[in-house]
Amino acid sequence: MDTSNNVRLQLQQQQARKSNQNIQVYVRVRPLNARERCIRLYAEVVDVLNPREILTRHTLDSKLTKKFTFDRSFGLESKQCDVYAVVCRP
Repeated sequence: MDTSNNVRLQLQQQQARKSNQNIQVYVRVRPLNARERCIRLYAEVVDVLNPREILTRHTLDSKLTKKFTFDRSFGLESKQCDVYAVVCRP
């Protein structure tokens, strides 16, 4: 009986470790597409401050901003291969 209790305890510990894994969140800011640039209704309101933070504005000249933190943020110049190299390859 002692052995079966040890096995059960080990299984419970493994499950607890799996359930305690963190979720990582990444964001990629895309540039305006051709349609958005043509109609000039939209403006760049998201700035990548550093590899972990972005700043959003309500409008282009708005003083109302919000800062968000991610595990990694990718700016307008980022390419799909850049995102893959950081997020998926490891």
